[in-house]
Amino acid sequence: MQQGLFIIKIKKNIQILHYFYLKILARKTCNEINVCYEVVHKKFMQFRKNVTDYYNQKKFPEKSPTPS
Repeated sequence: MQQGLFIIKIKKNIQILHYFYLKILARKTCNEINVCYEVVHKKFMQFRKNVTDYYNQKKFPEKSPTPS
């Protein structure tokens, strides 16, 4: 039974990511896929942070110290 719940959670996360990708507001997303607004908002914020972190890592890669 645990595996079934895991698959349902993954499907919901993919749906939320799809709406994020389409730039649909969190409020509209929660209404369309029947998920609590707080959950959708939290996921959207997590996606934004991940995108920003990825962008900053690519734009400003950490430089390893140069040996003297």
